[in-house]
Amino acid sequence: MIVPILMGLMLEDSRIEAVLLEFLRTELLDAETTLLPDTRLEEIGIDSFALLEILVHAERSFGIAIPAASLGRDSLRSVREIAIMVSKFSQLKP
Repeated sequence: MIVPILMGLMLEDSRIEAVLLEFLRTELLDAETTLLPDTRLEEIGIDSFALLEILVHAERSFGIAIPAASLGRDSLRSVREIAIMVSKFSQLKP
C-alpha cells in the first residue's frame, strides 16, 4: 500500500503507526500477539530480519529512504519509534 504524501505536509506519526501496525499484524505476527505502538519489538519476537522487512515496507509505503546511519537501537525499539523516524525523513523529502 502506498500512502500519498502531499508536498510540504508532514505525515502524522499516528497514521504511520497505523500502517506499520497493520503490516506487522498481517505479515509478521500471529493473531494472538498483542501489539501496541509502544510494544518493544524484541519482546514479541521481531528479529533483525523482520526489522529489515518493516523498514523496507516503510520506505516503499511512504516513498522515503532511511539512511543506515539513522538505524540505531533507540530508533528501532517499537513501532512508535520507527514511525517517528519515518515522519522525520518524510519531512526531508523534496
